[in-house]
Amino acid sequence: MAVDEPGTTLRGFTSELKFVVDAAVAREIREWARERLAADPHGVGTWSDEYRVSSVYFDTDARDVFHRRASFGRSKYRIRRYENDPTVFLERKLRTGSLLAKRRTPIEAGTLPLINRVTLNGDATAWFRRRLALRGLRPVCQVSYSRVARMSDTPSGPARLTLDRGLTAFGSSAFTFEDRPA
Repeated sequence: MAVDEPGTTLRGFTSELKFVVDAAVAREIREWARERLAADPHGVGTWSDEYRVSSVYFDTDARDVFHRRASFGRSKYRIRRYENDPTVFLERKLRTGSLLAKRRTPIEAGTLPLINRVTLNGDATAWFRRRLALRGLRPVCQVSYSRVARMSDTPSGPARLTLDRGLTAFGSSAFTFEDRPA
């Protein structure tokens, strides 16, 4: 992982595969993973591998990101929060073919309402504000879910398995997180 601006990290290109499975198959995968893979170091709960993820996603008025039109199909911008942690992350996920790279900057959740008005975290948030403005992006929705995360070291590098459930989503034009029951 490289550091770009103070407080910002760049994760090099990795592979990511996603599948939709029914609840019974997910239970079997979760049991298999808990027997063979290590718990995520940030996890909580009985197995130390669970946490809640919430993200505010950005798009254009024409929903170019959602429809993956032109260059909008390669990247998405979001603000991500884990559990109710006071730190949130400004993120860009960039996909090139089957590879994915992530850029993220941590900021205090309480400063989110100020993001378009003042410099936060030194100048480390400028890249995020600049990209939103250049691409005409604004908050459009919040998505939340419960995640189980397990990991392992492999000869090809670290591997991570996540299982997400209890998805909730709603339209939102706010730069902040709204707590709604799952």
